[in-house]
Amino acid sequence: MECVLCKTPRETSQPATAEALIPWAVARDGKEYFRCATCDLVWMNPTQRPAPNAEKNRYLEHRNEIEDASYLEYLARLAKPVCALISPGALENAVGVDYGCGPSEGMRAVCEPFG
Repeated sequence: MECVLCKTPRETSQPATAEALIPWAVARDGKEYFRCATCDLVWMNPTQRPAPNAEKNRYLEHRNEIEDASYLEYLARLAKPVCALISPGALENAVGVDYGCGPSEGMRAVCEPFG
């Protein structure tokens, strides 16, 4: 399997890339994930992805609104550890993209207390 982003191959004949793709984690639902040692992308095993209609139905269950406390808690699971790793002052002129965030600015609300 090659990296779905940078296309780094997994070739046993080349030691530098032999371990480029390694199993990274197993989610609580038993899905298998991989991490590319070249670009650090983490992705789900493509054979375990949901069917398009199942994915859409799951997406439609979301209520990505800034007034929804459970949505902000979900975002905080990523934002808090990332913000804790960034040195004070480094966020002053930082710019980020919350791809797929929908119409609200939930990530901004979660990150603002960190500066």
